[in-house]
Amino acid sequence: MSVAAFGARALGRELARGGLGAPGLGRRVVRSAARAANPAWTQAVSQDALYPAVRGAAPPHLADRALTAYTRRLTRAATGSYAAASVLWSISSLRASPARMFHPTALLAAATGSPPPSADPH
Repeated sequence: MSVAAFGARALGRELARGGLGAPGLGRRVVRSAARAANPAWTQAVSQDALYPAVRGAAPPHLADRALTAYTRRLTRAATGSYAAASVLWSISSLRASPARMFHPTALLAAATGSPPPSADPH
């Protein structure tokens, strides 16, 4: 749904810019919508490489494995860290670029991890 909204926003921008009869309108709308959808598409297809049974997927490179390890650490930290949870939510809801994972706040949250559980849960 978010990607469709990004496409509609791209269409609205291009129509406001040049009108319905503007030359190249279709091409500009498609390119703009594709740029907006790219982060969502990348998030979706990059997960496939983590599963060895996926056919056609190249083995993950060192950078892929490092990014996966960092993402898992940030995800674990998000169970008890508002900063980590906020970063992950903003990325997964497409409100922020995946590069947001490397903001100093996210790096600190991943480095410090989630606080330990309390001794008395009651």
